[in-house]
Amino acid sequence: MKTKNSKKVIIMALAAVMLFSVCSPAFVACAFDMPVIQEEIEFGASEFIRGHVRKQITVADASVEVRIPSNYAEFLTDEELRSLIKDNQLEDGAAVNIERVVTINAPKSGGDLLQKILPEPIFTYKTDVRPVGGEQTMSDWFLTSVAKGQTTKIRRKFSHTEKLSASQDYYGKLGIENTVTAEVEKEETRVGPPEGSAYNSREFRIRFLGQSYNWTQTLYWLGNYHSQTSGTATSPTRYYEYSIDRYVY
Repeated sequence: MKTKNSKKVIIMALAAVMLFSVCSPAFVACAFDMPVIQEEIEFGASEFIRGHVRKQITVADASVEVRIPSNYAEFLTDEELRSLIKDNQLEDGAAVNIERVVTINAPKSGGDLLQKILPEPIFTYKTDVRPVGGEQTMSDWFLTSVAKGQTTKIRRKFSHTEKLSASQDYYGKLGIENTVTAEVEKEETRVGPPEGSAYNSREFRIRFLGQSYNWTQTLYWLGNYHSQTSGTATSPTRYYEYSIDRYVY
């Protein structure tokens, strides 16, 4: 005879199986059908003792150590790190710390992406969107700098939003309209290099990345070809906060 307790065990077991199914890798693909959201992965300002990867990146004559939290390392390419070092004109011996990462579920685009009606049923349009290359820098912002052994507070709130940037007007949505916003509240603290460090300054910055696309839209009137327009666009994909350790003379 089954008791009430045995029924509870069976129900809990079924619930566990359902939870495993939803979270299994086979269901990861469904994330791209979900609404675009920002996912934040935060790390302490200088907590690089464990759970991180160290890379030595060389640009021209400058060799720079980059410290990346291990669960984000695979998403930050060496090409992006070289771009960061070059853009900041870092000198040999400087160090970069990846502090905080915010990313979104960027749309996977290619081929005929959309079929829209404007308005029904007179005009329709078809969109072809194809990604070009990898991520690129959209903008890079200075937050603050802190001296060795010191702690400082952000003097004023930082807020910046990157949106889709297109080379020209288009008939309707391209399907790659992302928005990424970074905010750092006033009075948040930032810590400089520890006493005993070879560096005497730590500069905090925020960098926005985006994906570039080629797109073409074809407009139809009552099912017949009417006109066509095409161009390029860049849609934001993520931002990350990083700091640069260096010796300032």
